Amino acid sequence: MSNNYYEYIGPDKLKICGENVEKILNRSTTKEASKVINKIGSYNNVYWDESYGKVLVETNRTGTFEREKNRFFKETGWNLEIYKNPYSEMVNKVRRLIYEYEGRYEFLKKVSRNVRRAGDSSWIRISFLGGGKEVGRNSIFIQTPRSKVLLDCGINMKTSKGPLPAPEMDIKQLDAIVISHSHLDHTGGIAKLYAQGYRGPVYATEPTIALMRLLKRDLYRLKENPEFNKSSIDKMINHCIPIEYRDMKKIAPDIHMELYNAGHLPGSAGVLLDINGKQLFYTGDFDDRNTKLLPPADHDLPPLDVLITEATYSHESIPSQKKVERELIKTVDKTLSRDGTPIISTFAIGRSQEILSLLLENGYKNIYIDGMICEATKIVGSYPDYIKPNLDGEYQYIYSEKQREEAIENNGIIVTTSGMLTGGPIQYYLDHIGDKSKNTLILPGYMVENTPGNKLKEGENPIHINGKQLEIELEVKQIRFSGHADRSGLWSFLHKIEGSPETYVIHGEKENCEKLSQEINEKLGWSANAPKNLDAYRT
Repeated sequence: MSNNYYEYIGPDKLKICGENVEKILNRSTTKEASKVINKIGSYNNVYWDESYGKVLVETNRTGTFEREKNRFFKETGWNLEIYKNPYSEMVNKVRRLIYEYEGRYEFLKKVSRNVRRAGDSSWIRISFLGGGKEVGRNSIFIQTPRSKVLLDCGINMKTSKGPLPAPEMDIKQLDAIVISHSHLDHTGGIAKLYAQGYRGPVYATEPTIALMRLLKRDLYRLKENPEFNKSSIDKMINHCIPIEYRDMKKIAPDIHMELYNAGHLPGSAGVLLDINGKQLFYTGDFDDRNTKLLPPADHDLPPLDVLITEATYSHESIPSQKKVERELIKTVDKTLSRDGTPIISTFAIGRSQEILSLLLENGYKNIYIDGMICEATKIVGSYPDYIKPNLDGEYQYIYSEKQREEAIENNGIIVTTSGMLTGGPIQYYLDHIGDKSKNTLILPGYMVENTPGNKLKEGENPIHINGKQLEIELEVKQIRFSGHADRSGLWSFLHKIEGSPETYVIHGEKENCEKLSQEINEKLGWSANAPKNLDAYRT
């Protein structure tokens, strides 16, 4: 095989020898490719993915296209993949930033040379830069004699502070960043790294990449003195490499990586690292329940040597999925029966699409979505392979105050932001809706301490949203939906694990992390710790 093959990160699946490698990876087969693509019929966009030797074609046509795929590979050496035309312009923008980035070819060559360096792991060092005895700000630095990989890079949602600066974390030597999911407590610090000069790859599922860009741009808009700019956000996307579930890839000289569905958000993942034969699994945030939007987390894992697990609700029992779904439907029906308007104020990503799926499945009409939920739903709907087919149905997007007035006048079911009443369109509805005793404010999520939503839950009224005092006269109903496993779910997961892994408990309140690690020691006989931020362990 030509030495040129080793200049590229991929394509893993491409089995071509000699001089054809340079020809194919330089896209000089465009004419031949076009002949086959045209056989598919109408299509919107075509993207060339040199990282894995794939051509992505967006079309509204359905089918397996197996004949076209086989012919395409035979004639061009590229693998053909058919994607649904995206609903979201954000998805189009992300694909352009990834696949049409002028420097991508050289970037991939650099990544390929890096991962193909020789190297053995005589030790593994794990440093916790965030997430230790706190909820969120996850950031875990994995080192071997040859490799340096960062798992997540989040911010604290109360203080906006990012990972702690550890002396061993030099971004110039960082091989890769792996992202579990798009929430800012796992991704909020990444654009800052690009502002500081990091130019290595970010690995994540494509839904995570698109949702990450949406949230980062919103964070930039809201922060008074952001530590990054819009250019840094797009530079981050330029360097993303989309990964599918259960598709193992080499990301550093002695590290292979595989993503497992985490059931937390569309595209969310647990991360399995094979470090020279040692198996390390990082759960990220996970949910073991079967929801209207997502299947439960996939934990069909090999025997583990190291486990890093979340502990968000390690000592709480959350009502069953069916119970909270029935409670929401009952509350909506009760409100509509008295000619009221149900206003569901929730998180833009994940929870809102789950509730929308539930409403559509139960046959409701006159559903309106508002705020960032509109774009987030378009993004989520653009990835049908990552969700259940329950988002198909009729609902109306709200983009103006006039449309909000119509939604109120029509007694529509309104799904809007924000989940903790910290801002967003909910302020308009609380201020403008008339005959408030007929209407219901439904809060289907967790409320962080000192947020307006938490204060309302604790009985404080009036509350302040964006500096404005609001007297809440609607009926208020909190319903405990969750995207995390509770105590029962966590222990069910732990009992499934083969082996006796060294275990690190993070992403939870101090007491929860310490207590769960102690229980793991006592009940399972594993070596378990609840690390503080900046603690480091050698394994």
